[in-house]
Formats: sequence, C-alpha cells, structure tokens
Amino acid sequence: MLACARSISLSDLTTAHRIATVLSSDSSPSGDSLERLIHSFTKAISPRLPPSLSPTSLPRLLLAIMMQFYNHHILHSTI
Repeated sequence: MLACARSISLSDLTTAHRIATVLSSDSSPSGDSLERLIHSFTKAISPRLPPSLSPTSLPRLLLAIMMQFYNHHILHSTI
C-alpha cells in the first residue's frame, strides 16, 4: 500500500495502477484483518487513479483517497 501511495506521490500512475491491481487480487472483503484493510485501500484508490496527473491535482487526489479510506475503513472497521 505504501508503494502504491509513493507511486502516486511521484506521479507514476502506471506503477500505481499495477500495484493496486496486484493488491486487489490478493485481498478480500471477508478475509482476515490485513486482507480487509488492503481491500478497502484498493477499493478507495483504484477509481481515483486518473489516466494522467497534473501537479496541481495531486494534493486533492491524495486528500480524497485518504478521506474515503478513513471514512470507509477506520470509522466503520470491525478489525
């Protein structure tokens, strides 16, 4: 997950998409706590990865991803 976030921060969306795809395939909404965490992360991040990223859109993208992840997983977690 950190590698995916780092790729986004470096505007390397190709790598971010690839990592998110791998993470998604290795996660489950009904798995153990780590699998659920990864599932929630990839569910929040994947639709928000644009095909290209301008430097001005990066802070808003990261904030939106973090807020959705927090709202979906942290506030409603059963871990």
